[in-house]
Amino acid sequence: MLRLPSLALAQLIGQAYDALPDEACGLLTGLAATAEAMAYVPCRNAAGSARVYTIDPRDHLRADREAAASTPTDSSSRRR
Repeated sequence: MLRLPSLALAQLIGQAYDALPDEACGLLTGLAATAEAMAYVPCRNAAGSARVYTIDPRDHLRADREAAASTPTDSSSRRR
């Protein structure tokens, strides 16, 4: 079971409401070994749609870099 800190959950829910009526996009980062999400990284919905979503590639890259900077160097233990 994935554990999600209350701050990350609040950010996720807030972004979902802010994005209405479109789909919200975001990524959870953390360690796969502990099944704990350490952070929520909001992303833009490049599709701009209420029915589908596409994570903006620049936001995906930013989230990946932020996750790499805040987790151990063993990339096999990162979860996005």
